[in-house]
Amino acid sequence: LQQVGTILRYTDIPELKDMVFHDPPALLGMFKDLFHHDVKELFLKPGLGNFTSFQLATFQSDLRDRGLIGKDVLTRLLPPDIQHDIITALMQHFGLCFEVQDEKNADTDGQTCRYKIPWYLHEEMPRVLPSAWPTDVPEEQEQLQLLCDIKWFCPRGLFQRFSVGIHSLIKDR
Repeated sequence: LQQVGTILRYTDIPELKDMVFHDPPALLGMFKDLFHHDVKELFLKPGLGNFTSFQLATFQSDLRDRGLIGKDVLTRLLPPDIQHDIITALMQHFGLCFEVQDEKNADTDGQTCRYKIPWYLHEEMPRVLPSAWPTDVPEEQEQLQLLCDIKWFCPRGLFQRFSVGIHSLIKDR
């Protein structure tokens, strides 16, 4: 049944090795609902009613401008009968997001889990980049530059999946 796509199993993901997904189209529908082109519409879901309008505006700008969404917000964007850990494990497995710990905005446990979703980042260069990353690199610093010269066709989502893939390799930001 897995070979014809009637069910899905992910035995290579520890959190999901004992689970069987009986409705693959419903699973795809959840991803479509999360990866929405209109961020404002995404935040109109009824599960977000507990947040103030100021909080919702902050969540929207974080997602739209920095590609960041809090675990609590992501949980409320999903249907109530879905465990968020399942969806986030699949998103990480497919290279759609990665987990970041936000010590600056820590909760009572000392840390807040957020997810970086590069699909929401804009193509233009951030305005603060020139001041944070000088044009001329001082001699005591090193800089790594990566140039991809892709002829004719660039696979959709290449940058986003690359960003997720290299996240665990970056030691100094």
